[in-house]
Amino acid sequence: MIRNIEALKQDIFSLFKEQKLRAGEDLDANNLYQFYLPSLHPLEKKSLVEAIVQLIDKKLLEQSEQSDLFTLRLTKKGENVLYGAGASKSTKEIMHELLVLFNRGKGIRTVDDGNVVDYEKIKSYQQELNVIEQIRFAEAGGLLLSRGYAEAATLNLDASHLN
Repeated sequence: MIRNIEALKQDIFSLFKEQKLRAGEDLDANNLYQFYLPSLHPLEKKSLVEAIVQLIDKKLLEQSEQSDLFTLRLTKKGENVLYGAGASKSTKEIMHELLVLFNRGKGIRTVDDGNVVDYEKIKSYQQELNVIEQIRFAEAGGLLLSRGYAEAATLNLDASHLN
């Protein structure tokens, strides 16, 4: 299955975490070029560029100038997101906030009530989340689905996040 941009961003963060890197430290280029890139599907390689751009735009990573190869460096903000320091919301907090969004917007409270959710509110909420929280958003969505509070289309979830 081809992974989406959010999954690729999580992969990149995992590479930093596996090496126990901190702010200001560079990702080992060999790890990126010899192991990670060859494992990607050609379509994922195209999406990887966008994933990296998004992480740099959010100031979670920056391009390192220490190497001839394109190398990524973890920022302080990225370190906080990666290792949980700072304000990453838990899956439970995100699930609660989604339920509040549903109730305020007279959205879906159960699958059977037939109410409609304002997709723009959910999309706007999801875009405000950091990389870790986006993964937790998918987990929260899975919990809401399994408990009958929402349908997959309501949350616009990619099923790959739920595995």
